Amino acid sequence: MKIAALLLVNSMLIFGFTSESFNEPKWISSGNENGIHLYERWIHVNDQLKVRERRGEFISHCSLLDAEMFLKDYTTCTQWMKGISKAELLTQNKDQLIYFVISLPWPFKNRDFIARYLCQRVDAKTCIIRLKNVNNYPLINDKYIHIKDYRASWLVEQISPTTCRITFCTFSSEPPLFPQWMQDPVLKKLFFKNLDRLKNILNELNQKTLTS
Repeated sequence: MKIAALLLVNSMLIFGFTSESFNEPKWISSGNENGIHLYERWIHVNDQLKVRERRGEFISHCSLLDAEMFLKDYTTCTQWMKGISKAELLTQNKDQLIYFVISLPWPFKNRDFIARYLCQRVDAKTCIIRLKNVNNYPLINDKYIHIKDYRASWLVEQISPTTCRITFCTFSSEPPLFPQWMQDPVLKKLFFKNLDRLKNILNELNQKTLTS
């Protein structure tokens, strides 16, 4: 009974942060390039709006600890997530509040959001980093368009002492700025390039560890 309960809790930790549930639509493959597998699915926000949730997976040649230490540092988002020009700590406790500024070309420029950033070790071979915006904190800069709903999670699973599987999910219920047939290809390309940068950075961490 204890083992079954532990497995149930771990499953809830791994899948509970995104919109994953038994009643949600299944993931559909949307591309595979450079060892990065992309998936997406439609999420119905309400009767008038449905948006895409995106997921990317790849194998990284680095240790679980290296990946965990890199991703749990919120400032590293600026290294691989294109457009994140600022990541500033607002509160420091178990679940940190971080202020993010997005500087992308029009029409995505001048946006910001505040998010709770939490890293949790599930077991000896699994960790999760979670990001979810909060809206009960005073606005910091009124010149930006404030994003009210953005969620992301990184699932890091050890395959071997020097290899990990990284699964990154992201979702926002913000209404699209343009028709989705125009906007989605741009966001998909951006999503892939972000994961490609992250994969390269994590692989470089392994090379630094081997040569140090």
